[in-house]
This record gives sequence, C-alpha cells and structure tokens, in this order.
Amino acid sequence: MPRGAAPGERRGGRAKGTRNKKSIEQIRAIAESGMTPLEFLLSVMRDEEHPLERRLDAAGKAAPYVHAKLSSIEAKIEGGFYEAIPIPVAERDPIPGEGRHSDRFSGNGTTSEAE
Repeated sequence: MPRGAAPGERRGGRAKGTRNKKSIEQIRAIAESGMTPLEFLLSVMRDEEHPLERRLDAAGKAAPYVHAKLSSIEAKIEGGFYEAIPIPVAERDPIPGEGRHSDRFSGNGTTSEAE
C-alpha cells in the first residue's frame, strides 16, 4: 500500500485561511485599543495641529488602503481622424520664388505692411 498523500492532496494540518495564535492576538489587541493602524493614520492626516509634512506622509501611507490603484490600459485607436496622413514633400515646400518667410520678416526691424 502506498503511504503519504497523493500529489496535490492535503492531509491534516491547519485549514487554509485559519489564523494562528499570533494573528488572533494582534487582532484582539487592535480591537481593544479602539483604533486600527488605518484609523490612526487618518486621524494624523486630519489633525491640523501636526505639521503639513507629517500629515502628507500619513495620507500617502493610508491611501493604498482607501483608494484602489488605477491600472494601465492599452489604447487601441483604429481608423478615424487619428490616422497619419502622409503629405508629399513637394506640397510642404514653399512656393518657388517666395522663400520660406514673407517680406514682413525680412529683417528690416518692422512687421508693419503699411510702410
């Protein structure tokens, strides 16, 4: 007869999710104190007697327990007006004979066309 558990089979021991003595003691101590670590951090954050730096530190440490982290998503843009439109080089060049800039920027110090 084979002895021992088959692969993947559990025999004996603590059931999954059962707390050990130390965890139970910690939970009991927190309950008796009347304030969880999160409640403490939130009380420091809200107390205007503390310096702003300490309040911001408490807020930063409490935030992951109060607000979920945003996950990144992949943006998929197909077609539409976000599509790149190639422009031939000839269409991007200035009109022959006019140069790249108009006469009002010729360097004479004025931008007025009335002169």
